[in-house]
Amino acid sequence: MKNTVLTIILFIITNLTNAQLGYGKIEDIKKLKEVPILVVLDTLNEDYVKKLSKSKKAKVEAYYSKLENFNKVLRPSFENYWSFSETIKFISSKEMKSYLSKSNEGKYAYFKLDVESGSNSLKLKGLITTYHYSIYLIGSKKPVYTFMYHSSTPNAADFKFILQQIQSYLRQRGLLKTGVKTKKELIADLNKSSKEVKNRMLLINRNDLSKGLLKKIGSLYKFKYKIISSEEIDKAILNEYDSIAYLRIIPLTQITIKPSENYKKSSLVHSIFIINPKNGKVLLQTKPFQDLTLPTILKSNIEDFKPKMKTRHLKNIIKKINN
Repeated sequence: MKNTVLTIILFIITNLTNAQLGYGKIEDIKKLKEVPILVVLDTLNEDYVKKLSKSKKAKVEAYYSKLENFNKVLRPSFENYWSFSETIKFISSKEMKSYLSKSNEGKYAYFKLDVESGSNSLKLKGLITTYHYSIYLIGSKKPVYTFMYHSSTPNAADFKFILQQIQSYLRQRGLLKTGVKTKKELIADLNKSSKEVKNRMLLINRNDLSKGLLKKIGSLYKFKYKIISSEEIDKAILNEYDSIAYLRIIPLTQITIKPSENYKKSSLVHSIFIINPKNGKVLLQTKPFQDLTLPTILKSNIEDFKPKMKTRHLKNIIKKINN
C-alpha cells in the first residue's frame, strides 16, 4: 500500500510541470479573447456573516474590512494588467446572478476566487483550505484555467503576478494549438530563459529562506542577489525595475491520502518560480516538491503552510542557470 501511494504521488508531481502548459479546451480559450470578462467586486458570503453571532462582532468587522481591501486592489489590477480580453466589466455579486442564465452561455467570461474548504471527513477531500483564482465561461462548471495561490487577500503586487500568470498560460496554450510551438519547444524556451537569471539581480524574500540556507547562500550562489523584505520586492514588481528578477514559492496542488480507515493526510506540492517583473515571464521553475505533511484530524489553511527554500532547492536553481 505504501509503495502504491508513493507511486501515485510521484506520478502527480512529475506531471505538474507539464500541466503548467495546460490541458484547457482550445475553443474555450479562443472564446475568452472574444467575449467580455466580468469581474465581481463584492464577493460577500452572506451565509458566513449570518453564522457569526453578535458576540463575534469583531470577526464580522474584520471580514468586511478584508472584503473592502480585496475589492480596492482588484479593480485597478484588472485595469492595469489584464489584456487578454478586449472588454472588462466590473459588476456586483447581485448583478452576477442576472448573468448566469442559459441565454448568456458562452457570451461572457468571469473571474472568481474559489475557496476549497478543508474537510476532516474520511473522504479524500483535502484537509487544507486552498485558494484558486479562476477564469470561467458562463455555462461551464469547470474553469478554463485556475491558479492556486497562498493568499485570499492579495495585495497589488500579488494580483499583478496572478493575472500575469493566468494570461501567460492562456497564451501558451494557444500557441500549442496553432502549431507555432510544441509543448517540447515551450519547455525548451523555459530552459533557455533560465540562463537569463545570471544577468539579473535576483531579489529573494528573507522569509522564504530556511535558517540553514540563509547562512550559506553567499557561498553557493555566485550571481547577483539581494535578500530583502516582501515589501521591497512588491515595490520592485509594481515599478518593473529593469535588470532584476524575483523569486516566489508557489503552491501547485494538494495531495490527500487515506492510509487507514481512521485517518488521512494532506500535503501541498510547491514549485519555486523566478520571474521577470515587467511581463511576468517565468525565467526559471524548479521541479515540484512536497514538504509539508499534515497529520489526521487537523483542518488547516494554506496561508499557514508556506515552505522555506532549502539548500537543495538553491542547488537545483544553480544547475538550471548553468545548463
